Amino acid sequence: MFRSGRVTIMIEKLKKKTICILTIVFWMVLIGILVSVNVSNYYFNRSMFRHLLQGQKGIVEIEGDREIERPVGEVQENGSIYSVSVQKDGTYQLDFYIPDGIYSEGQLIEITKKIVDLEKTEGIMDNFAYLVDEQETETLVSFIDISMWQQQQVRMLMYSTLILVVGLVVLFGVALGLSRWMIRPVVLAFDKQKQFISDAGHELKTPLTIMKASLELLELKYGQEEHFQYLKEENARMTNLVHELLTLSRLESEQGEKKLDQVSLSKAVEGASLPFESLIYEEGFVFSLQVEEDIYITGNEQQIYQLVEILLDNAIKHTFPNGSIVVEVMREKEKPVLMVKNQGEAIDEQIKAQIFDRFFRADKARSRSEGRYGLGLAIASSIAEKHNAKISVECSNQWTVFSVSFQ
Repeated sequence: MFRSGRVTIMIEKLKKKTICILTIVFWMVLIGILVSVNVSNYYFNRSMFRHLLQGQKGIVEIEGDREIERPVGEVQENGSIYSVSVQKDGTYQLDFYIPDGIYSEGQLIEITKKIVDLEKTEGIMDNFAYLVDEQETETLVSFIDISMWQQQQVRMLMYSTLILVVGLVVLFGVALGLSRWMIRPVVLAFDKQKQFISDAGHELKTPLTIMKASLELLELKYGQEEHFQYLKEENARMTNLVHELLTLSRLESEQGEKKLDQVSLSKAVEGASLPFESLIYEEGFVFSLQVEEDIYITGNEQQIYQLVEILLDNAIKHTFPNGSIVVEVMREKEKPVLMVKNQGEAIDEQIKAQIFDRFFRADKARSRSEGRYGLGLAIASSIAEKHNAKISVECSNQWTVFSVSFQ
């Protein structure tokens, strides 16, 4: 099977878009899962610490005639819990403290002062989760060492990052494989379409040739009649359409590739333009041929001739009465450039994107009456692609400029 450069580019763009969409979706799902796990773990632990700290208030002790609620502390797996009372007179009293060799009484009081200065009822400060309980006679500050939990959280983030990196690579590979599978029907459809055009063109050549010969015999037998002339015109238009279809198919097929040689672009453009000179003058147009000498490209001379003929034919059909047509060959930034300009109606911006598509005709009624099917510029585009050239069209100040920039 074969595919044109334009179709290949389109399929590659579709493939890249599919890969991007699938990859982004997969990555968002993976990132969402990892973020959800880490956030859930974070808030679960926060809730657990709050529960443990709230459990510090439990036993009522008798001091004289007063009943004071004192916290009950314990050493947890995730860290040690400490409780400090802040009296109304600003003194600090350790309500619960198990010497563990990590923090001294002085350090715990300093930590309590920092927590009080934050003026918050609960939260995390440095390596501690804390809870502040305002009472009538005192303020109870309970806090737990969460350094082990913080280390676990860091490790979990590291593992999540590692999973994310590996997952991104794996999911990109999955997206690449899925994209190939998803666009395979599109590739097959294009290949079948190209094959159908080629087969149909070859099959139509023989009956059209027979019809033409039969019409000529009928004219010899019955003389020239109006109906015969109509049939001959339709036969000629169909023959031209089949010829253009086969030309396009041949350009786009692998079997249709021709050997590329060193070609003088200057001489090829001159040779292809001169036969049009008399036709242009007959139409009342002004013709100018501006060609720099000794400009060479790697290409096929016959196809360059055809490219110039198509662009000139298009220029003639779309030039204002008494307008001008200019053909130029020059170098721009050390690259050979072919330009065919004509004074005519500007091409709509929306049409520019479609003008090189097959069977596209801006004015269908006029194209039909002139026997054109919208394949000329598609053939020109295919020839440009065969030569690794870029063809484009621009309009300004009543000038339409078709440019072909060669590598």
